[in-house]
Order: sequence, then C-alpha cells, then structure tokens
Amino acid sequence: MDPFAALYGKQCRSLLSWDDVGEREIFGPELIDRSVDAVRIIRERLRIAQDRFKHWADAKRRYLEFQPGDHLRKYVGNLRHVVDFSEIKVRSDLTYEKQPVEILDRREKTLHNKTVSLVRVMWHLDSPEELTWETEPEMLQQYPHLFPES
Repeated sequence: MDPFAALYGKQCRSLLSWDDVGEREIFGPELIDRSVDAVRIIRERLRIAQDRFKHWADAKRRYLEFQPGDHLRKYVGNLRHVVDFSEIKVRSDLTYEKQPVEILDRREKTLHNKTVSLVRVMWHLDSPEELTWETEPEMLQQYPHLFPES
C-alpha cells in the first residue's frame, strides 16, 4: 500500500493519473508510458497556447518608423528637469538621502486616546509639491536645525 493511501484511505489522483478508486492499477513501464504521453500532450497544448498568444501580440505590435519631414514634437526645456548633482551626496550604492529644507506648518492630530504633533516638511526647494506630514518628535530628533530655538 502506498503512503498516500495508507494516510488518507484513498488512491492518490495526480494530474498524470486520474484513475478512480477500484480501477485497474498500472505499474512499471505502462505507468511510465502513460505519464510520458500525458506530459507530451500537456507540452503540445502549452506550445499551441503560446503560439496563439505570440500571434496575437505580433499582430498588435507596431514598429515606429520616421520619415524625413515628419512633424515630431520638439522638447521644450524646463529648468525643473535639470538636477544639480553638486548638492546631492550619492552613496556607493547610488542612493541618496533627501534632506528637508523647511518646516511650513504645525498641526496636532487627535486620535482615540492620544494626540500626535505633526509638522509639514518641504523636502526640496525646486519642487514645492514634495510636502509631507511627519511626526514632530521624529523630525526634531533627526533635523534639529529646522526648529527655531524657543
């Protein structure tokens, strides 16, 4: 008796052998031949599906070709797209830490049973949309130079 049958009280029905309980059991070379045939059929069906998808993708693909005189949109330079790398200290793994520039606002958020002090931080002068709310104690600990002496 195989371990699966001993444990669960029924025959194991894998993807390669869908015999019901009580059907003729196949052992040895016959089982290997059936398994090889089942794997061949599965591979054939996968190949057909992949070919069908490749045909669909190839039909949808368009290659860009430009001719002389084509009207292309000219890039209009914007100084906000230029990054001044002299100010940025890049680490050896090519990452950098953003430094806050200014604290713009303070607010206290009241939760169920406690109050959290928040500050609005501007992270870069050139991009005013980079504003985030951070906890005041954390910012005070990491960047004390942003807080006026009081």
